[in-house]
Amino acid sequence: NVKTDDQLSYTFNAGGKITDNFTGGVLTLTNSGDATEAEFETALKSVTFNNTSDTPDATKRIIEFKVTDQSDVTSTAATDHVTVTPTNDAPVLADVGATLNYTENATATVIDGDITITDVDDDKIESATIQLTTNYVQGEDVLSIAAGDASGVSAVFTAFDGKLVLTANSAGSITKSAFE
Repeated sequence: NVKTDDQLSYTFNAGGKITDNFTGGVLTLTNSGDATEAEFETALKSVTFNNTSDTPDATKRIIEFKVTDQSDVTSTAATDHVTVTPTNDAPVLADVGATLNYTENATATVIDGDITITDVDDDKIESATIQLTTNYVQGEDVLSIAAGDASGVSAVFTAFDGKLVLTANSAGSITKSAFE
């Protein structure tokens, strides 16, 4: 039951006496020299599983082991199980780094209109925090969002620490574009 991005490999090749081929979810180890039964056993013990997907299928995998002797007689299959546990990947901000040249007493001005959010395993965002961290002057510097810019998002600015918190009015129901 191989899934996309599943990989099988091994680390012990008996000094090059054992070679491998991984195709269609099947790892075949072949005696290319005079590898002993003990060396093959060590190679089988070194088999590893890996899944490279950011959003892996969580279905339990069944790994079958079979060995074939010099007389071409194959053992019955012995099985191991692999449980894949997907994790929640953090969202990533990109296209950040603009410099706003703000003129004293000008109207509120967008700081960075190019920010993008990506999240490989979620298309909703619950909140965002924006904070003035350097040279913040309480009572003079204010962060806000324009009224129509983020429908479904509430904004709270705390003057004490120069922090603007944007929160989805319905947890997790706002698409990333509303926060961008």
